Formats: sequence, C-alpha cells, structure tokens
Amino acid sequence: MDISKELPFQQLLGIIKNLNSKEKEEVAKILIEETEVTDEMWDEALKRKKDFENGKIPTESWQNLKKRILG
Repeated sequence: MDISKELPFQQLLGIIKNLNSKEKEEVAKILIEETEVTDEMWDEALKRKKDFENGKIPTESWQNLKKRILG
C-alpha cells in the first residue's frame, strides 16, 4: 500500500481504522518510536538550550535541532 505524504489526516485515520489488529500494532510501534527520547537526546537538547541562553549558539530551526539530536 502506498500512502502519500499529502494524504489528509482524517483520511489516514480511516485507513488505520481498517487495518487488522497486527497491522495496527505495527503502526503503533512506529509512532511510539518516533516520540521516544533517549537520555542522550535529552542531555543534548538541554546542553543546546543552555548554550543558546548563554549566547554560545545562534537561533536554529526545530527541524535542524531534531536532525542534530536524532543523528
């Protein structure tokens, strides 16, 4: 099954609702992994926050920060 990134959220929810329980479980695992933050990631985020507050680094976008922390 191909799913476009441009798919409306409500339509995506409809697709997920029609999956069997094993497929729903796999989707849930993927979503949970996307939201987990390791101790190392948290430490890096706090360090960058402190560095920013102390003027050691300029402003950066959340996407750049996410890429840097997640590797």
